[in-house]
Amino acid sequence: DPSCVPFPSFVNFVRAASDCNPDTNPDPDLQEAFRRHAEASLQHVDACLSQIDTARRAGMARAGLLVAVNLTAKQLGSALSVPMENLDILAVEETEYDDEPDGLLGLRQRIWQIFGALSLDDVRPTIPEVEQCCGGRALCYQPPLTPTGHPFKALTRSYRHDLAFA
Repeated sequence: DPSCVPFPSFVNFVRAASDCNPDTNPDPDLQEAFRRHAEASLQHVDACLSQIDTARRAGMARAGLLVAVNLTAKQLGSALSVPMENLDILAVEETEYDDEPDGLLGLRQRIWQIFGALSLDDVRPTIPEVEQCCGGRALCYQPPLTPTGHPFKALTRSYRHDLAFA
Protein backbone atom coordinates (compact mmCIF):
# COMPACT_ATOMS: atom_id res chain seq x y z
CA ASP A 1 0.00 0.00 0.00
CA PRO A 2 1.84 3.11 -1.19
CA SER A 3 -0.10 5.31 1.27
CA CYS A 4 2.09 3.84 4.03
CA VAL A 5 5.26 5.17 2.38
CA PRO A 6 6.55 8.21 4.29
CA PHE A 7 7.42 10.13 1.12
CA PRO A 8 4.27 11.93 -0.14
CA SER A 9 5.74 12.86 -3.52
CA PHE A 10 6.65 9.21 -4.18
CA VAL A 11 3.14 8.14 -3.14
CA ASN A 12 1.57 10.68 -5.50
CA PHE A 13 3.87 9.59 -8.33
CA VAL A 14 3.09 5.89 -7.84
CA ARG A 15 -0.64 6.59 -7.72
CA ALA A 16 -0.47 8.56 -10.96
CA ALA A 17 1.87 6.17 -12.81
CA SER A 18 0.57 2.75 -11.78
CA ASP A 19 -2.60 0.73 -11.23
CA CYS A 20 -2.58 1.03 -7.44
CA ASN A 21 -5.35 3.66 -7.35
CA PRO A 22 -8.59 1.92 -8.39
CA ASP A 23 -10.43 5.26 -8.66
CA THR A 24 -8.35 6.59 -11.56
CA ASN A 25 -6.53 5.32 -14.62
CA PRO A 26 -2.77 5.85 -14.68
CA ASP A 27 -1.44 8.69 -16.81
CA PRO A 28 -0.02 6.93 -19.93
CA ASP A 29 2.85 9.43 -20.36
CA LEU A 30 3.81 9.14 -16.71
CA GLN A 31 3.49 5.35 -16.86
CA GLU A 32 5.85 5.28 -19.87
CA ALA A 33 8.29 7.57 -18.05
CA PHE A 34 8.11 5.24 -15.03
CA ARG A 35 8.95 2.27 -17.30
CA ARG A 36 11.89 4.12 -18.87
CA HIS A 37 13.11 5.11 -15.40
CA ALA A 38 13.02 1.44 -14.33
CA GLU A 39 15.11 0.49 -17.37
CA ALA A 40 17.60 3.30 -16.67
CA SER A 41 17.80 2.25 -13.02
CA LEU A 42 18.62 -1.33 -14.02
CA GLN A 43 21.35 -0.12 -16.36
CA HIS A 44 22.76 2.21 -13.69
CA VAL A 45 22.89 -0.55 -11.06
CA ASP A 46 24.48 -2.90 -13.59
CA ALA A 47 27.11 -0.26 -14.44
CA CYS A 48 27.89 0.23 -10.75
CA LEU A 49 28.28 -3.51 -10.29
CA SER A 50 30.63 -3.60 -13.28
CA GLN A 51 32.96 -1.24 -11.40
CA ILE A 52 33.50 -3.92 -8.74
CA ASP A 53 36.50 -6.08 -9.63
CA THR A 54 35.86 -9.49 -11.17
CA ALA A 55 37.00 -11.50 -8.13
CA ARG A 56 34.65 -9.64 -5.80
CA ARG A 57 31.71 -10.00 -8.20
CA ALA A 58 32.45 -13.74 -8.41
CA GLY A 59 32.55 -13.86 -4.61
CA MET A 60 29.17 -12.13 -4.45
CA ALA A 61 27.72 -14.71 -6.84
CA ARG A 62 29.19 -17.64 -4.85
CA ALA A 63 27.86 -16.20 -1.59
CA GLY A 64 24.43 -15.53 -3.11
CA LEU A 65 24.79 -11.81 -2.37
CA LEU A 66 22.48 -10.07 -4.83
CA VAL A 67 21.51 -6.48 -5.51
CA ALA A 68 17.74 -6.19 -5.89
CA VAL A 69 15.90 -3.68 -8.07
CA ASN A 70 12.17 -3.14 -7.54
CA LEU A 71 9.97 -3.28 -10.63
CA THR A 72 6.22 -3.33 -11.06
CA ALA A 73 4.58 -6.31 -12.74
CA LYS A 74 4.16 -4.27 -15.92
CA GLN A 75 7.86 -3.31 -15.94
CA LEU A 76 9.11 -6.92 -15.88
CA GLY A 77 9.02 -7.21 -19.67
CA SER A 78 11.20 -4.12 -19.97
CA ALA A 79 13.80 -5.72 -17.71
CA LEU A 80 14.20 -8.52 -20.23
CA SER A 81 15.13 -6.10 -23.01
CA VAL A 82 17.79 -4.12 -21.10
CA PRO A 83 21.34 -5.22 -21.96
CA MET A 84 23.22 -6.04 -18.73
CA GLU A 85 26.44 -7.79 -17.77
CA ASN A 86 25.86 -8.76 -14.13
CA LEU A 87 22.64 -10.75 -14.26
CA ASP A 88 24.00 -13.40 -11.87
CA ILE A 89 24.23 -10.85 -9.02
CA LEU A 90 21.14 -8.81 -9.94
CA ALA A 91 17.74 -9.71 -8.49
CA VAL A 92 14.30 -8.41 -9.41
CA GLU A 93 11.75 -7.71 -6.72
CA GLU A 94 8.24 -7.30 -8.14
CA THR A 95 6.31 -4.58 -6.33
CA GLU A 96 2.58 -4.69 -5.79
CA TYR A 97 1.75 -1.37 -7.50
CA ASP A 98 0.51 -2.64 -10.88
CA ASP A 99 -2.20 -5.02 -11.95
CA GLU A 100 -1.21 -8.30 -13.53
CA PRO A 101 -0.20 -7.91 -17.19
CA ASP A 102 -0.96 -10.57 -19.79
CA GLY A 103 1.48 -13.47 -19.54
CA LEU A 104 2.72 -12.60 -16.04
CA LEU A 105 3.65 -16.18 -15.16
CA GLY A 106 5.78 -16.47 -18.30
CA LEU A 107 7.43 -13.11 -17.58
CA ARG A 108 8.24 -14.22 -14.03
CA GLN A 109 9.67 -17.48 -15.31
CA ARG A 110 11.94 -15.70 -17.79
CA ILE A 111 13.07 -13.18 -15.14
CA TRP A 112 13.81 -16.07 -12.77
CA GLN A 113 15.83 -17.88 -15.44
CA ILE A 114 17.85 -14.82 -16.48
CA PHE A 115 18.41 -12.87 -13.25
CA GLY A 116 20.01 -14.08 -10.03
CA ALA A 117 16.62 -14.17 -8.28
CA LEU A 118 12.99 -13.04 -8.39
CA SER A 119 10.95 -12.17 -5.34
CA LEU A 120 7.63 -10.51 -4.62
CA ASP A 121 7.73 -7.36 -2.51
CA ASP A 122 5.59 -7.44 0.61
CA VAL A 123 3.94 -10.84 0.13
CA ARG A 124 1.55 -11.08 3.05
CA PRO A 125 -1.11 -13.59 4.00
CA THR A 126 -4.64 -12.28 4.35
CA ILE A 127 -7.10 -13.03 7.15
CA PRO A 128 -9.18 -15.37 4.90
CA GLU A 129 -6.03 -17.34 3.99
CA VAL A 130 -5.06 -17.76 7.63
CA GLU A 131 -8.64 -18.75 8.52
CA GLN A 132 -8.59 -21.34 5.72
CA CYS A 133 -5.40 -22.83 7.22
CA CYS A 134 -7.20 -23.01 10.57
CA GLY A 135 -9.96 -25.20 9.16
CA GLY A 136 -12.21 -22.28 8.27
CA ARG A 137 -12.61 -21.10 11.88
CA ALA A 138 -12.94 -17.36 12.41
CA LEU A 139 -9.68 -15.76 13.43
CA CYS A 140 -9.62 -13.71 16.63
CA TYR A 141 -6.78 -11.47 15.60
CA GLN A 142 -5.34 -8.25 16.96
CA PRO A 143 -2.27 -6.84 15.19
CA PRO A 144 0.79 -5.98 17.26
CA LEU A 145 1.07 -2.31 18.16
CA THR A 146 3.94 0.09 17.68
CA PRO A 147 5.24 2.00 20.73
CA THR A 148 2.90 4.84 19.72
CA GLY A 149 -0.10 2.50 19.73
CA HIS A 150 -0.61 2.15 15.96
CA PRO A 151 -1.20 -1.28 14.37
CA PHE A 152 1.99 -2.74 12.92
CA LYS A 153 1.76 -4.82 9.71
CA ALA A 154 -1.83 -5.79 10.36
CA LEU A 155 -3.36 -8.65 8.38
CA THR A 156 -5.94 -7.50 5.86
CA ARG A 157 -8.97 -9.03 4.18
CA SER A 158 -7.38 -8.71 0.72
CA TYR A 159 -3.99 -7.77 -0.67
CA ARG A 160 -2.47 -7.54 -4.13
CA HIS A 161 0.39 -9.89 -3.21
CA ASP A 162 -1.52 -12.40 -1.10
CA LEU A 163 -0.43 -16.04 -0.96
CA ALA A 164 -2.67 -17.09 -3.85
CA PHE A 165 -1.15 -14.40 -6.07
CA ALA A 166 2.38 -15.37 -4.98
